[in-house]
Amino acid sequence: MERMTRIIVIGLLALSVNSAFGAPVGYSVNSDQVNGDRLYRIDLETGASEDRGIVQSASAVFSDVEGLAFDADGVLWGLDDQSLSLFPVSIGNGTVAREQV
Repeated sequence: MERMTRIIVIGLLALSVNSAFGAPVGYSVNSDQVNGDRLYRIDLETGASEDRGIVQSASAVFSDVEGLAFDADGVLWGLDDQSLSLFPVSIGNGTVAREQV
């Protein structure tokens, strides 16, 4: 019983710590933009969105980002259909630090 109590207490602490960081968020791109795709941060509790900037690197503006996913380390990755490239995207401003194919 003591083990079960510990598990419950740890679970409740983890839940309260998670709640302290705010509502869950998601990220999306709008690929209908003329000057490049824009990254948006979406508050999943309220539905409010915040424009984070154009998805671009120092050498290219991405105009056909088809997918986004986080890896196990919390890095957001984008996939551009036009250039057939996979790249990390900054959730702060949409910039791409390095490109990969």
